[in-house]
Amino acid sequence: MNKKTIWTIITLIIIVVVVGLILKSGNNIPVDEQPVDETATSTDEAAEALGEDATSSINDQLEGINVEDIDNEFQDLDEDLQGL
Repeated sequence: MNKKTIWTIITLIIIVVVVGLILKSGNNIPVDEQPVDETATSTDEAAEALGEDATSSINDQLEGINVEDIDNEFQDLDEDLQGL
C-alpha cells in the first residue's frame, strides 16, 4: 500500500473513534438526573379525562364499518394484484 492509502485509513479510524466517543459521552446521563415529564399522567387519569366521549366515539366508528361489502373490497384488491 502506498502512503496515501495508509493515511486515509488512519484518518478514517480516528474519525470513527472520535465520533464514537462523542456519541457515548452524549448518552451518558445518569438515571437520577434524567428530566421528569411534569405533564405525564397515569393511565387511570387519562381514561377519566377521556371519559364516555372516547368510548362512544370508538363505538360509533365501529358501527360505521360495513363488513357485508367485504367481498367487493377483496375483488378490487384482486383486480389490482392481477394488474401487476
